[in-house]
Amino acid sequence: MDSFDCSKCGKCCIHIHLLFERLPQLAKLIGEDNAAFPYSHSNGICEKLNLDNNLCSVYENRPVICNIDKLIEIIAEKTEQDLSLLRKPMYTTFKKICVKLQQKEM
Repeated sequence: MDSFDCSKCGKCCIHIHLLFERLPQLAKLIGEDNAAFPYSHSNGICEKLNLDNNLCSVYENRPVICNIDKLIEIIAEKTEQDLSLLRKPMYTTFKKICVKLQQKEM
């Protein structure tokens, strides 16, 4: 698994509040600046999600917290782990979370 296989379902952006439940723990690991989320999510849905196609309207400039590859790089650096060894188990973990989100009812 060389990259995260995103199905582009938009569920992670629709259930963004679930990320914020774990954000304090994640911020301790990756740093407050990397855990910043600059967009509104008052209703649980990221304002940058295009609901017509489930794509991020700022994908190329999305926050680090929304970029799995960048998160893994930062975690590897902060924990002094080999990136190539960390990538596969992290992708597997994120995919399990993704599947759970896809099963959630709106």
